[in-house]
Amino acid sequence: MINNRTKMFLLFTLIFIAMIGISAATAADTDNNATDTPVIAETPTIDVVDDVQTTDVDNKVEITKNTQTNVKTATFGYLNDLANDINGSSEVTLTRDYSGKAGMKYIQLNNSITIDGAGHTISNLTQGLFEITSGNTLTVKNLKLTGGKTIVYHVFQVKGTLICENVTVDFKDLPANSKRKSIINLMNNNTNVTLKDCTIKNYASWGSVYSTDSCSGTLLMDNCTIQNNTPGSYGLIIIDAPGSNATIKNSKFIKNIGISQYGGAIGVKNSQNIVLIENCLFEGNAAKYFGGAIFVRGNVTVKNSVFKDNLNTNKPGSTSNATIQVSGGLLYAEGNTMDDLTPVEIYVSSGNVSSPILKGVDVYANPNEEVNITYTLTDDMGNSIIYSMGSYSMTIGYRTRFVKSSDVQANNGTITATFPVPEIEARYPVSIDFKGVETIEGHDIIIINPTLVVGNVGYDLNLTDETWDQFFNEDGTPKKDVVGEYDILKFNGKFTNRHMNINIPLTITTGETQAVLDGCTINVNSEINIKNITATNTYVKVSDDKKLNLTNSSFADTNTNMSIINVGKNTVVNVEKSNFTNICAEGVFTIDSDSLVQIKESQFKNCTSNVQGGAIITKENSNVTFDECIFTNNSAGLRGGAICSYGNLTVKNSDFVGNKVLSTTFAKDQGGAAIYVEGDVWLYNNYMNKNSGLTGDIYNGGAVIHTPIRIVFEDVEVKQGSKVVLLAAITDDDGDTVDLYADMKDGEYYLNHNLTVDNVKYDLTRNQTLKGMINRPINNSLAPGNYTVSIEVDTNEIPDAKIYPGKLEIIPTPRPNVNLTDETWNQFFNEDGTLKVGIVKEGEELQFHGTFTNRQMNITTPITITTGETQAVFDGCTFTISSPTTIKNVQFTGTTPSHSITANANLT
Repeated sequence: MINNRTKMFLLFTLIFIAMIGISAATAADTDNNATDTPVIAETPTIDVVDDVQTTDVDNKVEITKNTQTNVKTATFGYLNDLANDINGSSEVTLTRDYSGKAGMKYIQLNNSITIDGAGHTISNLTQGLFEITSGNTLTVKNLKLTGGKTIVYHVFQVKGTLICENVTVDFKDLPANSKRKSIINLMNNNTNVTLKDCTIKNYASWGSVYSTDSCSGTLLMDNCTIQNNTPGSYGLIIIDAPGSNATIKNSKFIKNIGISQYGGAIGVKNSQNIVLIENCLFEGNAAKYFGGAIFVRGNVTVKNSVFKDNLNTNKPGSTSNATIQVSGGLLYAEGNTMDDLTPVEIYVSSGNVSSPILKGVDVYANPNEEVNITYTLTDDMGNSIIYSMGSYSMTIGYRTRFVKSSDVQANNGTITATFPVPEIEARYPVSIDFKGVETIEGHDIIIINPTLVVGNVGYDLNLTDETWDQFFNEDGTPKKDVVGEYDILKFNGKFTNRHMNINIPLTITTGETQAVLDGCTINVNSEINIKNITATNTYVKVSDDKKLNLTNSSFADTNTNMSIINVGKNTVVNVEKSNFTNICAEGVFTIDSDSLVQIKESQFKNCTSNVQGGAIITKENSNVTFDECIFTNNSAGLRGGAICSYGNLTVKNSDFVGNKVLSTTFAKDQGGAAIYVEGDVWLYNNYMNKNSGLTGDIYNGGAVIHTPIRIVFEDVEVKQGSKVVLLAAITDDDGDTVDLYADMKDGEYYLNHNLTVDNVKYDLTRNQTLKGMINRPINNSLAPGNYTVSIEVDTNEIPDAKIYPGKLEIIPTPRPNVNLTDETWNQFFNEDGTLKVGIVKEGEELQFHGTFTNRQMNITTPITITTGETQAVFDGCTFTISSPTTIKNVQFTGTTPSHSITANANLT
């Protein structure tokens, strides 16, 4: 028989055994190493679901996808831990690092998921990381991935959609090998991959970053850096399968050295591929044979990009080894800057290029010599092009006599022919015929033919103002029997109020006596060279589709309301070593659309315009370049003290000093003390100083600024409750101040960018009194603390922004001094001598007035005790100090201070 005591013993024994069993089960549920157990999110141990109504089966499935599950705490895990941690979730934030290890392959994802790495690292990726199944999307952000000593599988196997944001992939521990694995591998057709703000570097596996070798896909890459990798054939971004497309913008490809043929950075292999490359940098890349930077066999557009020091490592001197290799593809090249180690920038083995320029160089020779005549074949920015199938022949013609070259050589983008120089002194037009230079449909080759000048041509065509009628008709056209094509007219002395209507190619220059044109007009209806001329109140109008070369001349105008030189549409104008002053209403140059204008080593001083462009006004679609020019003390009424550009503008190696905009009214389309732009603009190595007006040196009225723009925030410290004004200086790389486009709304001018304070966005306004700065008062209720101040830029306006954040420190502000007397003691202190909560606050100053007798103070809050207007006297009082306290300007009586003060904290 079992008594009650026996029953109690058995009961406690069963409870003890059960507790041991539970402990064993718990231990078995962990990994062998307890520190490997992960924490993904610090949430309660319950399922967390979105606010979704569970009215049918589909809604219940959605709830399952959005569930986050709390997991056990640890500081490190392996891939199997990561798989468990993210299983079934739709959003996960990692709280620790992970690593691959032998036997752990990639994780298969069967649902869409966003993984925020929160700055953590997944290392030793030798056998892959994720496989994204069909119909699902993986978004990975703020994560660092590193490789191991070898690589067996692709890091990402993509059957669905992959989005990477702020992800760094670094294979610094991977030795060179020939595994040829792509980091991102497409396993289905019509996949989508987005890479934004990512860095991929040190991948030495002869593989690629992204490849569509076997499956079609669409790639969007923005603001990424691909650096120090070793690709195999066709580079690091391989676009191959039919239907595959890519857009690559604002990205950098640096020092990627291919070990095989075709494209050190990018390879486009299929004629059905469409690829856009815009605002990118290619520097120090190499392929073994063809396309040190890019290989083109598809439809590829390369715009506004910079190529520097790219090369081909095998036979680097061969003309077929180019920075961009076109092999059966279509290359649209526009606005690119190329300075590479290859003998030619663009090599076309087969295929077409958009609008190449075949430009000849004028040659001067003596009769019966031998002379080389040269053409260059380039793109729109002067980058050399060679066609492997191109053949050329040049012709020199003079009246009915023609000499055809029997020896034309093409090399390094230069076509050269050797000619015997004719006996007769004259100007001989040169023309060129070519075969094999194919252009894209709708894009024609642009041919600029040179002239062979033999001897002292036109020495007998010396004229003065008195002999004018011997050379010109009443309508200003040259007399046919006197003046022939390409003759040189030597003007001697002063010519007043003469009108020239030039309809044949001519050169106008000074004779033995300096030529001065005063009050004259020159209508250019052909090709004309003007040299060594001094002109006052003289105007030149270049008709549509014509050409003007202006050298070593000066123009001054003081009494008219028109430009000195008016350039028509689709013209070519070259200006060198000339000076201009124009005190009138329209500036010096007005340049119409589709014109190509280059101005070098020239000065514009004291030029004025009532409205815009003190010296220069350019219209839409014009292409204007200034190099080594000086703009001094020019002014405009509303915009562009020196230059107002609505087209494509390049300014380099130039000085702008003392230019200004006169308007005192702030508006979205007014400003630019030196330059106002609404088209595209490139700025390099310029100096700007003492330019004045409502805005900075440069005002963007709606342009795309391709030059790197620096935005540097000031550190600010304010007291809590004060108005917070945040400032940032905006400059180009040369330190010239830039004002960005601002549109009016509700009486303020708002920029197309967001101020961020610890990632909280604020609209940005521009303060009219600041030059090249942004100024934004923000909510003054921010709590005390330290904040990071930065900006989220509109990359359509600033493709290349260099942002330097600032610090905002908000410090607590004490209330005003608190005054008390012995009679009002109980309003401030409790019976135990402590300060009343809410009446006296931390950091305040208590001013004591008069005599205080036998008072007890227990100070637990940092305060200052001082005298008021009436001297504070403490008689028989006691102080217990438990918090930092300052006592000053008071008197003690009845006992000594050392006996009346007990300090348990800092006391001053």
